[in-house]
Amino acid sequence: MVNSDDSKGSSVELTGASVSALAGPIGSKTRHRTPDNANKFRKEVIDGDDWNQDEGKIVNKVRIIDKDANSYIEKVVDKETGEVLQDVDELLTDHHGHGSDKPPGTPA
Repeated sequence: MVNSDDSKGSSVELTGASVSALAGPIGSKTRHRTPDNANKFRKEVIDGDDWNQDEGKIVNKVRIIDKDANSYIEKVVDKETGEVLQDVDELLTDHHGHGSDKPPGTPA
């Protein structure tokens, strides 16, 4: 079953699992849900171009968050120079204090 909506991407039902994909400025974003808890994502993959505030330019970003494997992987590469700006491969349970997890009032 495929549901398509230009503003929200597409979702596909595959052997009891739900997969949704979004396309936009970042390239692609895919989320996998488990049938036993359709409201929670188990794996999220982001791959494409993104604005990097620190560098003030577009960079290539790959991010894989896998709750089942307890894994957080993120690699950010400067598109112009090929320089690796960020390369993180750690346990998801050790990845905290970043992004929306930061306490209010904490500088970026």
